[in-house]
Amino acid sequence: MTLHIADIASYQGKLQVGQLKAAGFGGVNFKISHGVTRRSVHPDVAALVYEARYTAGMKLGCFHWLDNSAGGAEQAAYAHEQMRWAGLLVPGVVHTVDVESTEYPPGEQIWRDYCRVMAGLLEHPIVTYTGDWWWTNRARAWQPLAESPWVWSAPNVGYLPDYPGDTSPHWRAGYGGWPELAVMQYRVARVAGVQVSQSAVRSEQLWDQMGGITVAQSQNGWPVVGTAAITDRALFGVEFPNGWLKGDVDVIFTHLIGRLHREVEPMIDPGCWGYYVKPIEGSKTQSNHSSGTAFDYNAPKHPMGTRNTYSSAKRARIRSILAFYEGAVRWGGDYTGRPDDMHFEINKGRAEVARIARKIQESLKPTPPPEVPVGTQFNTDDQNVLKSAATGGVLSYNRGGLPSGDDLATIPASGDGVSANFLNYFRQLCNSVAALTVQVGELRAEVAKLGGTPPPVEPEQAIGTAQVPRA
Repeated sequence: MTLHIADIASYQGKLQVGQLKAAGFGGVNFKISHGVTRRSVHPDVAALVYEARYTAGMKLGCFHWLDNSAGGAEQAAYAHEQMRWAGLLVPGVVHTVDVESTEYPPGEQIWRDYCRVMAGLLEHPIVTYTGDWWWTNRARAWQPLAESPWVWSAPNVGYLPDYPGDTSPHWRAGYGGWPELAVMQYRVARVAGVQVSQSAVRSEQLWDQMGGITVAQSQNGWPVVGTAAITDRALFGVEFPNGWLKGDVDVIFTHLIGRLHREVEPMIDPGCWGYYVKPIEGSKTQSNHSSGTAFDYNAPKHPMGTRNTYSSAKRARIRSILAFYEGAVRWGGDYTGRPDDMHFEINKGRAEVARIARKIQESLKPTPPPEVPVGTQFNTDDQNVLKSAATGGVLSYNRGGLPSGDDLATIPASGDGVSANFLNYFRQLCNSVAALTVQVGELRAEVAKLGGTPPPVEPEQAIGTAQVPRA
């Protein structure tokens, strides 16, 4: 479930924690120190921390503004003492080092020393706040992941009007080795009349993990989730009890199941299911079903423990389909131990899964018809062919069928006939329309299976002729 976080420093003045809670925020991120001073820290920070934790029941975070006024170890010790004074040395508090000073920018050693010392004091890694505008100009070679595995920042394009959603491409980072943002500072806007920096993290479990709370994980390393993170799915008229994880996993599983249904064997009902919190049979490790990253397909036909429940041709087809996902999905039929032919699961981390989801979304975009090359000249015979196609002639797209490249072979391509460049263009266009017609036919078939009525087809109708600083 998406968690929204609001920053509080001295600039937020009389803004109350209860007002943030009423505005939909589930967490507060307090500025706790600046170099080795309390510059722009809210004067009532300790009271606000107490209210957020005990009265409002909100998640907690704090950040330190890093500069070059002192060494990284000295600044970390100072910030840690300020956390103690404010009541922030409790499990689950996310600590962030803010690296964006242009007035007194810290060097690499200051940043590394801060991260290492603070991680040692807190006994868990910390988050780095920085933007691509700062990092790529000053810290391109720093290689930060060993010191700070998470980045918090505004999107690379700057602040947005509102939160763009959990699957937005604005989550991509791409600098410093961080593939995506752990926390997105998506805008600065008013809450109860006060300007507030507003951020989001895509799950409370990730926030807890960044705050040092051990999160239960399934076998593939994904966190165990609650039902709020799970889709409610029915595909091809078959219910999928509990579904699977929302977002990129949903994109991949929906695509995969569609291919299994069409190319391997149709889904049966009942017999398919997804999310369920349970350990792997005979183990204390949580099943990948617990994280919403696994589903069972036609389970009664493919019982666990029985190998080769699919024919050799179907097994080959399954492996061919899975090759598209580049290792992001693993099939239980390929287990070296106990086989589980019904079972499919996510086998990569979030960044790789997000990349494959984008690959799927790109593959589903319709292919535009080929463009006529710049400078192409159609002669008189070309124009006559187009007129013939538009008025129901041999090359029209009507009940006579779609022409293929072979159908055009009898048209002369030189001399007094049709020019070669026009013939090549028209062949490409015909093949594009033919491919589109096949896709439309598949979609109509799926609509019919779901009990709907496809729109009528008119065979005689021709398809056509031819950022703000946090200090």
